[in-house]
Amino acid sequence: ASFDVLADVERELSGSGAFDLDADVIVRYENTNRLELQYKVERVQVEFEPDRYFDKNGMLEPHLPKALNITNHWPQFNSKSDFLSDYVFQVPRLLREIQSAESVENIKQRFIERQNNDEGTHLDLSVDMANDYYKTNNTYSAAGIVFCPHVAKTGLSVDVNKAKLKRTGIEDVASFTGRDNDDVAIENLELFRNNKSPLMVATKAFGMGIDKPNVRFTVNINYSSSLESFVQEAGRAGRDRRMAVSSILISDYSLRQIDRRFDNQNFPITLLKGKWFYEEDLKEVLDFYGIEVPDEYLLRANPSSDIVKLHCKKDNRMFGFRECSTQCSEFNRCDLRKTSSESRGWKTERELISELTAQDLNLGRRHFQYLNADYQTVMFFFNQSFKGDIEEKKYMHRLLNTIKVQIEDISNIAEEGGEKGFLSALLRSDEGIPLTVYVPYSEDDYVDLQKAIYRMTCIELIQDFTHDFDGHFRIVTSRKNPGEYYAGLKRFLLRYYTAERANKELEKASQMPLNREELHPIEEEIYKCLAYLTEFVYDKISEKRKRAIDDMRDFCVEGITGEDSWLEKNERLKDFIFYYFNSKYAKTDYIADNGEEFSLVNDTDGGKESSEEILFKYLRVIEDDIVGIGTPLDNVKHLHGAVRLISRSLTDSNPALSLLEVFCLSYLGTRNNIELMNQLALRYSEGMTEFSNRLNDSAIFWSLFERFNEVISNYLPEEQINTLIEETTVLIHISNFNKIKNKYLHEYE
Repeated sequence: ASFDVLADVERELSGSGAFDLDADVIVRYENTNRLELQYKVERVQVEFEPDRYFDKNGMLEPHLPKALNITNHWPQFNSKSDFLSDYVFQVPRLLREIQSAESVENIKQRFIERQNNDEGTHLDLSVDMANDYYKTNNTYSAAGIVFCPHVAKTGLSVDVNKAKLKRTGIEDVASFTGRDNDDVAIENLELFRNNKSPLMVATKAFGMGIDKPNVRFTVNINYSSSLESFVQEAGRAGRDRRMAVSSILISDYSLRQIDRRFDNQNFPITLLKGKWFYEEDLKEVLDFYGIEVPDEYLLRANPSSDIVKLHCKKDNRMFGFRECSTQCSEFNRCDLRKTSSESRGWKTERELISELTAQDLNLGRRHFQYLNADYQTVMFFFNQSFKGDIEEKKYMHRLLNTIKVQIEDISNIAEEGGEKGFLSALLRSDEGIPLTVYVPYSEDDYVDLQKAIYRMTCIELIQDFTHDFDGHFRIVTSRKNPGEYYAGLKRFLLRYYTAERANKELEKASQMPLNREELHPIEEEIYKCLAYLTEFVYDKISEKRKRAIDDMRDFCVEGITGEDSWLEKNERLKDFIFYYFNSKYAKTDYIADNGEEFSLVNDTDGGKESSEEILFKYLRVIEDDIVGIGTPLDNVKHLHGAVRLISRSLTDSNPALSLLEVFCLSYLGTRNNIELMNQLALRYSEGMTEFSNRLNDSAIFWSLFERFNEVISNYLPEEQINTLIEETTVLIHISNFNKIKNKYLHEYE
C-alpha cells in the first residue's frame, strides 16, 4: 500500500498512538524493480469535435479552421478505443524489440545499478510470442489484460472495448467488471485462467490474487488513480519471470487559446478570444489575418500541463453567471462566490492559485475543473466515491434529526414509537449515560449512513457502532459536557497535525458558521465540529488525490518526454518507480555513510513537522560525507522519492518538503517539460509563502529565502530563478498586506 494508506491504517490500529505497534507490523513492498517487466507510454492523438456555436454568422473566411468543443470528452474516449483495437496486435513486435542482445544487457546492467546487487540477472528472460497469439485455439500460450476505468457506454469502458476487439477478429475475449453476476464472472475468470482466452478486458476489480504465469502484456486505457494502483495492475504481467510489457495510453493534443485579457478589440480577435483551437489551426487563422499575439497571452493545453477553471458542485450554472444568492444553502459560508471575474476562465493551475492567493481566498483543488480528459476520467470516479461535503451533511442531519430510530430505554427518555434521529434523546439524557440506538438502513443509503456514523466517531459523538446485517446499525452514544466534543475533534486532528496547528484548526471549528440559530450549546458544538470535520476531509482528500494523480501523470509524462527510444524511456520509468517506493530517506532507520541519522520520515514526524533546520539538513544530500560510496545524483533521486511519498500523506502544507521538491527538480532538471517547470514554480511559491506565514521573525525568513535561492541558482537558469524570486516576493507582500488589512478591518468592526 502507499505511504499515506499505511499511515492511516497505523493511526487506526494504534488507537491514535495510544500504544506502539511492533516494527514487524508494517511490511513494505520493495520488489518494484522487476527485470522482466518493461514499461511503455503511448501517445494517442485525440480528435475534438468542432464548436457548433463558434462563428455562427460566418464572419471568418469559410476555408479557415474552426474552434473546438473541448467539454465533450467522448471523441477522445473513442480515439483511445480505436488505438487499442490496433495496439493489441503490435505487442509481439514490442517484445521482440526489447529482447535484442543489446537491450537485454542494458536492462540487466541498469537493474544492477539500481538494486545494488545482481540477484536474478543470470535468468533467461527470453520469450516467444506469436504474432497471431489471439488466433482461435483450444489453448492459448500467451495472454494480455486491458484495464478500463469503467463498465459501459464510453470508449474507455469494458463493454465497448470487448465488443470492438471481438470485431477485429479476437473471438475469445473475456471480461470482468465486478458488476457481473457470480456465474458470468466465474466463467470468464476460469476461461482466462485456464488459457481458454487470450485477452481479458476488465476494470481494476480484476486481478487480485490472480497468478497467471503467461500474461505477456497489460494495457491501461487510461492512467490509474495512483502509482500504487498502476504497479499492482502492471504486476499481473511477467509472473513467469519472462519478458512482458505494461503500457499506458495517454491522450495527446496541443491546443491554444487567446487569453481574454489580450487588449485587442479588433476583428477577428474578439471572435477568437476565449476559444480553443488546435495549435496549428490558430496559427493558420492568425497568419491569414496578419496578426501576432504575444506569447504571454496564449494559453497552452497539452497532456503535461494543467489547464483549470473554477467549478461549483452545488450549482455551477448559478456560479458561472454570477447569480449566487441566498437561494443557495451554502451562500453564507461560500468563498467560491467571492472570486473575481478574471479568475473564472481557463488558466494554468499555477496562475489560478496565485490569483486566489492575491484575493486572500483559500480554495482547495476540489473546486477546480481540469481540461485534461485523462485527469477528468480519474476524478469522475473519485467524485462518485466522495459525493461532496453538502451531501454528507445531509446524511448527518438525517441521522441526528429525521431518520426513525429505536433507542433502548434505560432512563425513560425515549419517545414511544421511536425517535426522529438520536440528537434530541441525547440532549434529554444525563451526562455519561450510554444510549444504544438502532438505525435502519436500506441498500440505497447504507454506504452514506455508514460514512456519517464514522464521521461522528471521529469527534467522539458516537463511542461505538456495530453493523447488524438484519438491516440496522447499532450505535452507542452518551452526552458529554460542553467542550468535550471539541476535545474529541482535537484528538482526531492530532493524528495529522502538531499540537500547535491542531489548536489553530480547533479555533476555526469554533468559528464555523451555521444556518440555524438558538441552538442548545452542546447541539451547537456538535454541529460546528461536524461542519469543520466534513470540510477538512474534503479539502484534504481532494489535495491528497490530486497529489496521487500528479505522481501518476508525472510518470506518464516521463514516458513521453524526449526524443530517445522507448527502450531508454523504459529505464527512466523504472527509475521513477524504484525511487518512489524504495527511497532510503523514507525509511525510519536509515543512517548515512557518515553515521548521521537521515530519515526524512522521522525528522518531519511523517510530514507533520517543518523547519528551516530540516530543509537545510536535506540539502546536504549531495555533499561528500553524505554521498559516501554512492553518487549525488542517486541521493537526489532518493530524496525526491521520499518527498513524494511523505507529501502524499499530508493533510497540511509542509514548506520544507515543498522546497526540497524544488531542489530535487532543479538538480535533476525539468528537460523543458512544461508540467515539471510549473510544478517547480508552484512548489517554490507554496513553500516560500508558507514559511513566510509560519516564521514570526521576518529577518529569519528573508535569510532562509536568500540561502535557499543561492543553492538552487547553481542549477536553474538566471532568468528562471529571477522570475521565481520576483513573483513570489510579490505574493508574500500581498499576503502580508492582507493580514494587516484584515487585522485593522476586524478592529474597526
